[in-house]
Amino acid sequence: MSIGMVEKVLGALKKLWRYDLKNYKNPLNMKIFQKVEEIIGWPIEPLSLINQLPITEKITKELEEEFSVQIRNNCYEVKINLEKVVSIQDLVHQIDFQYTKNYFQSESGTFNQLIDVTDHSGEKIQTIKHKWKIRGQNLVNKLKSIQKNKPDLKILDLGCGYNLYKDHLENVTGVDPYVEQADILCRIVDFKPTEKYDVIICFGPMNWYTYDEQYRNFLKIKECLKEDGVCYWSHVHNYYKLYQPRSDQAFTWIAGDLEDAYKNNAFYFFDKIWKYNQYFNWTEISLTTLCEHVGLSTGEMQYDDCGCYRPPMWRLFCELRHNK
Repeated sequence: MSIGMVEKVLGALKKLWRYDLKNYKNPLNMKIFQKVEEIIGWPIEPLSLINQLPITEKITKELEEEFSVQIRNNCYEVKINLEKVVSIQDLVHQIDFQYTKNYFQSESGTFNQLIDVTDHSGEKIQTIKHKWKIRGQNLVNKLKSIQKNKPDLKILDLGCGYNLYKDHLENVTGVDPYVEQADILCRIVDFKPTEKYDVIICFGPMNWYTYDEQYRNFLKIKECLKEDGVCYWSHVHNYYKLYQPRSDQAFTWIAGDLEDAYKNNAFYFFDKIWKYNQYFNWTEISLTTLCEHVGLSTGEMQYDDCGCYRPPMWRLFCELRHNK
């Protein structure tokens, strides 16, 4: 390749990078892309132009049916508008946004008021009070105690879902791209803070997409966190099926019929129903690596559990701070 050609390629990449920074969207969901390619029936590329592809009304309907999810009597629909997309990449983003929003607003996504959740004995679980041993009521009590001595303590909840911590604590700002109860409706990387926060809560919104996406998320945490602040970070542990800190409880329950899975709020949905979610596998190594990469330090690694999953579904829990 000639020097002139290399310069042209580099120039094009720089333009593309500037464009991506200005108009950043979720990383391309490859599970959705591959299914779209399969339904269209031809090998395609992310930048394939919609108006050059044989996408018929029948194919559009098949795509909508494939990515719409039926749970009990509720249908979480995906609607495709080809007039608003130029390329296959745009189409995948359009589907992915609706699909992910449907997941978080459904009864099998972010824990919410849509259904009653019970523990193993059938007793109703209250979201904050009972659900999580570390990040539930114990964390609320800890932060309440701090706020008594420091009433101006500011808390940022990244990926707040239904903004439930705001019901229990003062000065909470909730950020979420999909749930209207958030104070600010946007993705983590698109959040533009006007101040820094003493405490950041980040429970679950980084379970998706790529390493690059997590790097951007961690940069945002660092940007929002005061120099002496702390981020309480907790996400699904990669080994929830393969390894359990309490191995005596592992694999003691196998999903039976669908209603049984609903009743026990099992981790059944992730694999069986919401099959186009693109997950990121969190381990101790991945957390440590990303934190080191952006200049954050990790505290003790802990494993949070609750009483309503069978087998237990563990969450990594860790306190993150600025490197000193």
